[in-house]
Amino acid sequence: VIISVAAAAVLAGAAWAMQSENGPLTGTGTPSGELYTRAFVMFEPQPAAVLSLVLGLMLAVLGILAMAILLAGGVRIRLTGPDDPAGSGRPAGSGAAGVLGALGVFAAVLVVIGAVALAWPWMTQTLSTGGSEDLPVGQVLARTALHDVGNAVILVLVCGSAAFGIGYLRPLGSASRWLLLLFSPWFFTGLLPTIFARFNHAAQGGGGADGVPYGGLTPPFVVVALLVMLTLIADGARRAKDESVPVPTLRIAAAVLLVVGFTHWVQRQQSLNDLVFGYWAEVQSAQSALLISMGRMGMTDLPVGLLVPLPLLVLAAAVFATCLSALARVSLITRE
Repeated sequence: VIISVAAAAVLAGAAWAMQSENGPLTGTGTPSGELYTRAFVMFEPQPAAVLSLVLGLMLAVLGILAMAILLAGGVRIRLTGPDDPAGSGRPAGSGAAGVLGALGVFAAVLVVIGAVALAWPWMTQTLSTGGSEDLPVGQVLARTALHDVGNAVILVLVCGSAAFGIGYLRPLGSASRWLLLLFSPWFFTGLLPTIFARFNHAAQGGGGADGVPYGGLTPPFVVVALLVMLTLIADGARRAKDESVPVPTLRIAAAVLLVVGFTHWVQRQQSLNDLVFGYWAEVQSAQSALLISMGRMGMTDLPVGLLVPLPLLVLAAAVFATCLSALARVSLITRE
């Protein structure tokens, strides 16, 4: 498991480096940086199209290699613990275990208090929605929330349906997991390899009602890394059923919520789509509003609260902790 995951992580790092603005450590140029410069700074469509193709091919090769390594390593997720078939969890501890549990809770409270104290200046900034009167805060928050929900729903429907078919229904039996190879060329593909083509399409009137492609939703809508994780979860549920073990519904829900939430959180950090298409929208997203405010001279009250509202962060942290606690007996294994 360690070798397979580590090899895939190395390839993922190489793919990330190719899609970052500058090369690691040396500050050298990368294909993505050159692509953005040619497409949106120098407005040279032919070199930008060639670079898009070259970058896509390089990422496809890395994706195929990483997927083949993961599948050949037989990486699986076991959703049940050794005492689950009995239908009752491990009996609650007493004595020393209770003391250790109380000490753990006390230590966790101290860590939370220290973290809040250190992060308080940043946390107060997350309450700011900017000092500009021409910023429609309500509309920006509504647009951002609507698009966040839309992206999450599409991810769950598209990737979840494919994962259920491959991991749980298993049309090819035990070899069904190898169907993931069909998606492997896009394992590491982000926005850059396709954004210039989508920009040209939108510029020619194919961007939708307000000129923004896909109604402002952020592609890609098939995130292969998410598809792999959901397939492993579905495979674990099928294995539990085949072993006549009660399917741990709460663990499955917690695992799905974690991987979908993490995928959406990563997508949320990407501002490239808003940077390229944001000026066509009647109402800016939170990312665009923050970028515009950062570009204004003398702007000190940045609308960080639009991007990361503090109540939402607290709720997300609580959900994250709850989901993690539900995965205590979930393990990553190789084929048995």
